[in-house]
Amino acid sequence: MTSTSTSRLPLVALSVLFLVAGCSTDEPDTQEETPLTQVEVIAVGEEPAVVPVQTSGQLASETEARLSFKIPGIVQRVLIDEGQQVRRGQLLAQLDPVEIQAQVRQAKSGLDKATRDAERARNLYEDKVATLAQVQDAETAQEVAQAAFDAATFNARHARIYAPTSGRVLQRFAEEGELVNAGTPVLTFGETGGAWAVRAGLSDRDVVRLQVGDSARVHFDAYPGGPFSARVTEIAGAPDPRTSTYEVELRLSSDERPLYSGFIGEVDIFPATAERYTMLPLEAVLEPDGRAGYVYVLNGTTAQRRDIVIGRLFDDRVGISSGLTPGDRVVTQGAAFLDDGERVSIRADM
Repeated sequence: MTSTSTSRLPLVALSVLFLVAGCSTDEPDTQEETPLTQVEVIAVGEEPAVVPVQTSGQLASETEARLSFKIPGIVQRVLIDEGQQVRRGQLLAQLDPVEIQAQVRQAKSGLDKATRDAERARNLYEDKVATLAQVQDAETAQEVAQAAFDAATFNARHARIYAPTSGRVLQRFAEEGELVNAGTPVLTFGETGGAWAVRAGLSDRDVVRLQVGDSARVHFDAYPGGPFSARVTEIAGAPDPRTSTYEVELRLSSDERPLYSGFIGEVDIFPATAERYTMLPLEAVLEPDGRAGYVYVLNGTTAQRRDIVIGRLFDDRVGISSGLTPGDRVVTQGAAFLDDGERVSIRADM
């Protein structure tokens, strides 16, 4: 009985080996390869773009002038109110004449005395009583007195302010009885029918892009329906010491809509010279920070990160000033899902 059981063991072991071998047979690998990210790309190139200079400015008559007295004094009358129309030569304001007339009389008396002294010296010289030097001194004194009288009468004439031409008083700075200094503005005057201009301050970076004749558009809150056309007529050659900006004057084209001095306008100035940028859709630029950002550029089917410098923003595009060369293929759609060095599948190569 023992020998019979022993003879069966090799058969059982052989059956187990076949069973194990059947169970360990290699099954086919069913794991699928990770699909590539599908992207869209665009081949970039440089394009000319007119980038407007944007600023704000104040409206004024192009012939606007600040009128003042030549000498100090007390304001006797201001005959005009703000906004009132005046005609050429109309009296607008005057100083109290009492002190001024006294100065004229004093100068006239000095002139009369100097004239008599000069005449007396000439007569004495003819009689051999006075010397030539005394005559010359008397004549010099007469000339000095004449100059003083001319100055006094000139100042008396300019103790009144007259309208230099037909126009409108835009502002009034002084009232009757007020003491004003020489040259202190009393009225701001604008010529009737004169052109309107907007004056704006620009930084040095912007002013160098402009030249006289560049076109512009001006938007006023009073007229939301449409802008006013304008053109650059003057560009300051030196900055304003108070603001360190360069004043630019823009003359408005003829328009039937009424305007008033002091309007604040939003200005877009279009330089005649276009700048060149590499244009990209907004979605192609990742993590923009100021002027910095990056994009993905394809090298074959591999996406490589490329740092770029943003030059300007346009409506739905970005102007790149450096970091790309014409012909580069930049990922647009799908760029946000990529890693540097990742292989991609190109859905559309534009």
